[in-house]
Amino acid sequence: MLLAYLDLRRAQPKAALDRIRRAVDADPNNIEGLFTRAEIATLSGAADAPALVRSLLAGNANGLEWRRTQSRLHTPIISTPAGRRRKPRS
Repeated sequence: MLLAYLDLRRAQPKAALDRIRRAVDADPNNIEGLFTRAEIATLSGAADAPALVRSLLAGNANGLEWRRTQSRLHTPIISTPAGRRRKPRS
């Protein structure tokens, strides 16, 4: 899953989406993979992103708090421009 975020960071949204879709196909019951697929689909503008998010909301509303916590870990990876370092928060 982290490799998919790395693909996204490298401005390769199609590669990121393909990678996470393969991971979810290999383990369709992995909730982290399902959340990551929905997040990457949304960030990459995939046509099926709204349906993926709706399916997670319908069956895993309690998991959203978990995902919000996990997303904070990935935010520095995908929100810092290539070649620049994030300054530590004071």
